[in-house]
Amino acid sequence: PTFIFFIAVVQLGLPIAITRLVAQFYTLKNSAAQAGVLKKSLQISTISLILWLPLLVIISPFITSILLHNKDAIYTLIVAICTLPIVIWSSIYRAYLQGIDKISTSAWGHLLEQVIRIVLLYTLLPFTIHQEPAIIAAATMVITACAELSSLLFNYAFYRRYRPTQNPSTIKAAALFE
Repeated sequence: PTFIFFIAVVQLGLPIAITRLVAQFYTLKNSAAQAGVLKKSLQISTISLILWLPLLVIISPFITSILLHNKDAIYTLIVAICTLPIVIWSSIYRAYLQGIDKISTSAWGHLLEQVIRIVLLYTLLPFTIHQEPAIIAAATMVITACAELSSLLFNYAFYRRYRPTQNPSTIKAAALFE
C-alpha cells in the first residue's frame, strides 16, 4: 500500500490527463501537440521526482518506525522509492500509447511486465529464502523494478515506432505544450 501511495503522489494524475489530451490531439491529427504533451509530461514528472524522492527518502525512517512499526522495512521502502522513476516514466509512455489508440500495445507491455515479474520471482526469490524477511521483501521490490524496466523499454520502443513526425506547419499549435 505504501508503494502505491508513493506512485499516486508522484504521478500527480498525469497518465489519465496524458491519455485524454493525446487522444484529443490524435483525433484532430495534431501530431506536434501530441509530442508536446508527451514532452511536457516527462518534464513535469521528472521535476516531481526531483522534488518528491529526496523528501520520501528523508521521511522513510519515520514511515517505517512510526507508521509501519517495522524498522527493517526501510530496505524495502528505499528500493521502492528508487523504483518510482521507472514506474512513472513507464506509465507516461503507456498513457501516450493508449491516447493514440494503441491499446493492444499497452496491454502487451503490461503482460510482458507481469510475465517477467513471475519468472523472476520464481527463479530468483528461492535464493533469498534463508534471509531475513526484510531482505526478501527488498529483493521482491528489486524484481518489481526489473519487471517495470522491461515494461518501460517495451513501451518506449513502441513509442519510437508510433511517434508523430514533426510537421513544421503544426508546430505553432503545440506552442502551449512546449
